[in-house]
Amino acid sequence: LLNWKTSTEINAQYYIVERSSDGQSYSGIAKVFASGVSGMGAAYSITDQLPETGTNFYRLQMVDIDGSFEYSRIINITTKDKKSATVAITSAYTNAGILQMNINSAASKNVSLAIMDGTGKLLMNSPVSLNKGMNLVSKNLQLPTGIYHISVISGEEKITRTIVHRQF
Repeated sequence: LLNWKTSTEINAQYYIVERSSDGQSYSGIAKVFASGVSGMGAAYSITDQLPETGTNFYRLQMVDIDGSFEYSRIINITTKDKKSATVAITSAYTNAGILQMNINSAASKNVSLAIMDGTGKLLMNSPVSLNKGMNLVSKNLQLPTGIYHISVISGEEKITRTIVHRQF
């Protein structure tokens, strides 16, 4: 579980959470949009569902609206057991009729993406090709306010994440 807080977010657009197993070569595992309240701080959290066994190094790439960016300090976390999962939905959010998901994959593979409403009614089922690492998947989907379940199915593996969608 990775948590961070900001004291102010002037011109902040998003954060890329990056991971490395050697402390040198980093790759993105999640993209988290800034709260959008300029001048105010916010708290954020993501879970790395696919950490490597041993020491994992993490840093944030903090990207501003003008495209400039800075890196946070590096932290490390040691894990003893590697997760058996090969796919993880690190974040999912809706914005202006577009559902966006960060899906982290341990390898390049084809999966099935299913979206269900709170009652279990299937709203969408489509194939998705994932690359190794972080994948930003966008789907045009007009959703009324409610609870939705997003599932990624790969062979015998099924990962589901629940989101609450609110219209503003």
